Amino acid sequence: MFGVEQFFQTRSAIFLDRSSLVNLGVGIVTAFAAFCWLSRNEFRFNLDKTQAAAILLILFSQASRFWTIAPEEFAQYYGRAPLPYYVLYLLVAPILSQSKNGIRDGVQAAIYIGVPLVIVISFFVEWHVRGISLARPVMHHGSLKWFTPPLALADTASYIAIFCVILRPKNSLWKMVHLATFALACNIVFRTQSRGQLVSLAVVILTFYPIANQVSQARTYLLTLAGFIAGGLVLYLTFSFLGLGEVNRWNEVSMRRGFEGRAEMVMLLFKAWSESDFFHLLFGLGSAAGWKTSGFDVHNLSVEILGELGIIGFSIYLYICVQAFSNAIKIIGKLKHYPEMRREAVILIALFTYSCILSLKSVALFSTAPLMFFFAIALSQLEKHSREFTFERIRWKQLLSVT
Repeated sequence: MFGVEQFFQTRSAIFLDRSSLVNLGVGIVTAFAAFCWLSRNEFRFNLDKTQAAAILLILFSQASRFWTIAPEEFAQYYGRAPLPYYVLYLLVAPILSQSKNGIRDGVQAAIYIGVPLVIVISFFVEWHVRGISLARPVMHHGSLKWFTPPLALADTASYIAIFCVILRPKNSLWKMVHLATFALACNIVFRTQSRGQLVSLAVVILTFYPIANQVSQARTYLLTLAGFIAGGLVLYLTFSFLGLGEVNRWNEVSMRRGFEGRAEMVMLLFKAWSESDFFHLLFGLGSAAGWKTSGFDVHNLSVEILGELGIIGFSIYLYICVQAFSNAIKIIGKLKHYPEMRREAVILIALFTYSCILSLKSVALFSTAPLMFFFAIALSQLEKHSREFTFERIRWKQLLSVT
């Protein structure tokens, strides 16, 4: 959705003046699909425990406006909360993913939309520094912005890269398309100079590619690892030679400076919270407190939730993450009984892991965290399906052995 929105914003100023048009279109289509599914199933919907926890956390963050230490910052940055995103990721999308084929359909739709999107962004738009050039400059926080947000574009490209490298179609032509799209998606991530996204993408691919494709031999895995490293070096040398992007952003000094700056913001919020009274230790300093302590978003979701929503909010967040990884481990253990969903299951686990790694660097509760929570909800739903499927398969085997 973010990638499609950015592409349209580079083609026409209409999508800059009415930035919600694409989101509205996606929301209407998704809501209609959810309504159709509910109508076919007598409007039955099971509220998952992980889903309930995610909704509770978002509601708690909104309620914290009544005791936040940063009411002005809250009104400026969070006053118009992204309610449509909450509804889409925490209410509407889980309706579609709760069906047995919902996740598979979602992955296929992502491929059909993502492959053309990556090709278009790679060859048919104009780049400006870290993002793609807007149809016209817009005001953002008091200054002119000439290009799209690089982190959102890098996230979109990373998701598509994960889809392409884990899904291995049998058709040779489609294999080549997936490989080419993966290379172009990595190219986009590199051009946005989003270091956290690139590192997260590399870790996730090297971890989950062997699981999805049942790579058990060490030699095969090492060859795959060498291939990815060689590809990364080729990309780096190509950008250095052609002068595309700011290669200096990838050197040691620049990365250390970026890490130290984020670490300082994290420590300022944590220090303010740890030295507060009992009420604020328990309930947090309130949403947007990070903007008050450091003048910017703290760029670390765990510390943001702990500092702004206190022990209560952090406990809810910890429950969501523990449940998600517990479900992921259970799903991986059942993949031998559930082979037809192997790659879709691994993709979902990979997407949640990617979001978790990135949450240490750039994910914020009021922007990208709801998507991360949706991945956790979908994992819980998939684990339930795998449990039912395994039980049915074992029962059929018992019946066949008796007959």
